[in-house]
Formats: sequence, C-alpha cells, structure tokens
Amino acid sequence: MEYQPKFKEPKTKEEKLIYEFAKNLHDTAHAHIKLNLSSCNDFEIFITLRDGALAFAGQTIGALMMVIAKQEQKLTFIKECQDIFNCYIQQSLEKIK
Repeated sequence: MEYQPKFKEPKTKEEKLIYEFAKNLHDTAHAHIKLNLSSCNDFEIFITLRDGALAFAGQTIGALMMVIAKQEQKLTFIKECQDIFNCYIQQSLEKIK
C-alpha cells in the first residue's frame, strides 16, 4: 500500500500534528519491514503493523481519557472516537467495493 497523508500541506497546528503522527507511524512501519523482511513473511509483517497501529490508537485514547476531568466529557470523547473510527472503516469499505 502507498502512504497517502490526509494533509499534503498541513496548515493548522492540528493538521501538522496529525500529519506528524501519521508520518511517524509510516516511518516506523517502513523501518520494521526493512529490518524484518528476510525473517518474516508478508502476513507476519502485516499482523505486526496492524496490531501496532491499533495498539497505538488504543493507548492514545487511554492517555487522553486520563486527562479529561469530567465524566460526561469522557463519554462524549469516547463517542467521538467511535464515530471517527467508524468513518475510517466506512471509507475503507467503500474503496474496496
């Protein structure tokens, strides 16, 4: 798969941060593939990268939950995360149809 950043020319602080997170994950994936290509098959590399990306997302959500003070804000935040993930999943499903 080819890396396609959401923001090719990030302008706002938030876009720049998202771009950097995505770029770092992309660079880590490439480093992992280069280091392990000779000892792993494609499926093993895919599983490792998939699980790593999902773990990173989960840990980030967990860390953000710890800094939210109000319980009702936590619930709103979790719902927003769920909606965002669902949008990414829906976009991916539409691409394969």
